[in-house]
Amino acid sequence: MRNSEQTETVVLIPAYKPEQHLVKLIQDLHALGQRDIIVVDDGSGKEFDSIFAEISSQCTVLRHAVNCGKGRALKTGFNYFLLNYPNAVGVVTADADGQHRPEDIIKIAGLLKKERNKMILGVREFGSGVPLRSKIGNILTKYVFFVMVGLKISDTQTGLRGIPVQLIPKLLTITHDRYEYETSMLIVNRELNLSVIEEPIETVYIEQNRSSHFNPILDSLRIYFLIIRFSVSSILASIIDSAVFLLCFWLGGEILFSIICARFVAGTFNYIFNKKIVFQTSGSYLKFIKYWLLVIILGVLAYYMINGLYHATNINIVIIKIFIELFLFIMSFIIQRFWIFSSPAEEYVEAENS
Repeated sequence: MRNSEQTETVVLIPAYKPEQHLVKLIQDLHALGQRDIIVVDDGSGKEFDSIFAEISSQCTVLRHAVNCGKGRALKTGFNYFLLNYPNAVGVVTADADGQHRPEDIIKIAGLLKKERNKMILGVREFGSGVPLRSKIGNILTKYVFFVMVGLKISDTQTGLRGIPVQLIPKLLTITHDRYEYETSMLIVNRELNLSVIEEPIETVYIEQNRSSHFNPILDSLRIYFLIIRFSVSSILASIIDSAVFLLCFWLGGEILFSIICARFVAGTFNYIFNKKIVFQTSGSYLKFIKYWLLVIILGVLAYYMINGLYHATNINIVIIKIFIELFLFIMSFIIQRFWIFSSPAEEYVEAENS
């Protein structure tokens, strides 16, 4: 087992079919004083053995027998880091295709040493020299991410990141294995309420980013699906709520009774779905109490708003229900994400250190 000083960071580079850019990057990092480097060969194949053999004396090379995806490669590196660098402050992830200047990698590592409870993102400027697929992909993902997750980040797809050690055990539990894994890392960071620092870096694209293995269509769909899952639960719960409400209303004609039945059925589904799938948190009595307190409060609001509009206007109750529930859906989603199913960073850090 290798031990690092408490002030040291480890550079982690996932690599799939790398070119000579990786060899030069490792050499340059060594020249700048960075000795602790982990490279994960993500099933590149025998034809790339010479490249990994060339760098093996200057870094730790971990191997995948087959290509498992960038997310899996990062998790392999994170796991090795936790087992072999117990005193390091964190990991700096970087790409193997020459996009990240060694000086910028060292700069992110230096910031991580100072800001040990924050994620550091090396953000690129998307000017005229940026390949179209990279520019479009980042713009779309940036705005979708902000709308669905509530975190404003200028470069959601950057691979240059400083990750504090207390965050890494949680990152190992993420189920995604490909490019969407990096987006999931940001979501987990948001759930834990850890701050994000954006540090400008130089944008480097070699031959229009030819060596990148990012598929702008398939991998973007994976990223968007990951983000959109945050709202799927609430949408399904709203459909269930509306169906039960209308059924009870047509059978009995009482708005209050219909709302109570609808909230109970939809609320039970929503709590289980959010806890197990959306937010992937452990259950607790406090979360359970807070959730049903929210259900009751929103149910009371829904009753007075629907009942008031229904008797004050000639609008069909279905239209009223849809309008009111849309407003309450947004309110419920925000409260669940930031209050009920969030995990305060302080509690998480204490749990990891205990």
